[in-house]
Amino acid sequence: MSVNLGNPTVTYVRRERAFDFGPTMEKQPIPRASLASEILDLLRCEPGCADVREVSISQVHVVGEETTWHVTVVDYGEAAQSIADHAAHRIQERLSTKYSLLN
Repeated sequence: MSVNLGNPTVTYVRRERAFDFGPTMEKQPIPRASLASEILDLLRCEPGCADVREVSISQVHVVGEETTWHVTVVDYGEAAQSIADHAAHRIQERLSTKYSLLN
């Protein structure tokens, strides 16, 4: 920025910054059964979810975006439904940036 006190004109010089975020991370392809097993293991470690027995992975097609997946708790066992669903959603959000579902 430069300011000329004799002239009422103020000139701003914009400086461009280059940011290097490193290599883009690609999602790892994973089979449905492996993903379900990993999610179930993680889910059982969540408070109140140790008794969850089964999850299901569905492929989801979002218009204008890449194909993704969704986890659903199928058998809650003795776990409270709301707690298990919430924990499954958090796990899905975390893993959806890491994995893509194999067909």
